[in-house]
Amino acid sequence: MRIERIQMIVSQNADFILGARKAVETNTAEPERTKWLALPCVAGGPATQIKPQVDQGVLRAAVVTSLTMDTGLEMLVQAMKAGAQPPEKTFVEAYSYPNLAELAKKRDDTQ
Repeated sequence: MRIERIQMIVSQNADFILGARKAVETNTAEPERTKWLALPCVAGGPATQIKPQVDQGVLRAAVVTSLTMDTGLEMLVQAMKAGAQPPEKTFVEAYSYPNLAELAKKRDDTQ
């Protein structure tokens, strides 16, 4: 894959990004290693896991969500108690960290 065409790395959770970064660190020669590690990374996950990674600079930004395992287990228990099929779709709260205004300011500061 040509690094020149890649602008950002996005994943559904930070574990994938951390694994990819480790693979690049240990298996990629310079100057490609530096280029790959400099790409902004964005991932999703619960606030307690994802916010520290943004604050430390591992991730540029994150989509913060509630823990879906808790929601899924609650739905399963209710469905078993009621003997009914759970809803086809369930939505959990999500928000940007940092918020969109802060992200725009960071972008403007780097340009």
